Amino acid sequence: AHSIALARRYPQLHATIFELPHAAEVAREVIAAEEMSDRVSVQTGDFQKEDLGSGYDLILLFGILGGESAEGKVQLLRKTYDALASGGALAIRGFAAGEPAHDLQDALFSLHLLLFTESGDSPTLGELYDSLESSGYRQPQIVPLPDWIGTQLLVARKPA
Repeated sequence: AHSIALARRYPQLHATIFELPHAAEVAREVIAAEEMSDRVSVQTGDFQKEDLGSGYDLILLFGILGGESAEGKVQLLRKTYDALASGGALAIRGFAAGEPAHDLQDALFSLHLLLFTESGDSPTLGELYDSLESSGYRQPQIVPLPDWIGTQLLVARKPA
């Protein structure tokens, strides 16, 4: 949905969605139904095991990092770094803004992740900054979003 919306908003944009095989077909059906197959494609794979490709200007990690272990988060951030073009950006949604303790919403989301994933937890902003820096990213910034969205966006860049 995010890729389709961005492609509609920016006519020059071409998006690639990286999806597990069982979800890739559904994604392709949704993209075709929205008549966006010429600009939004699906790459089938498992990001825990495979490379993401290369040369991307922007990578979205929306709600993905929470399902990963601490080591898995860093590995995925390094993969996204390698997949970005020089000067490219990574946008992350789905982290705990509260420091040092989570607020109630962050704590409930972390509990959900711990119950439904093997080792997931909502990373704090400080943890994300540390992981981004160790992965090579620079200039992480919070991008304000409307309150009704209920989350924040963190954007970091691969140096040019």
